[in-house]
Amino acid sequence: MKGGYEDVTLVDLCKQEEQFSNDAEIGEYIVNKQPTIVFIGGMASTPSLPRSLAISSAIKELDNEIKIVLGGTHPTFMYNNIMKSTRVSTISFEEKVK
Repeated sequence: MKGGYEDVTLVDLCKQEEQFSNDAEIGEYIVNKQPTIVFIGGMASTPSLPRSLAISSAIKELDNEIKIVLGGTHPTFMYNNIMKSTRVSTISFEEKVK
């Protein structure tokens, strides 16, 4: 696999959100999968940015070693503000699907 990652799991919270009652449960679900990196994209638009950061916080509170990558329009254009957050490790700019 490109980039050296062989075990990649996609968690689509748009389809699975009803099984969680709050962001802390989402964080616990993701941490239990023992990821090295978590990418939060798509939903990181301006209106949903607080939720993206809340989920990032829930993950980091349980395992601060997990790297959080944030993508989307708001992070792309407001990266200076986003990177002031200790909840986000890096930002993906101009991600594209081919």
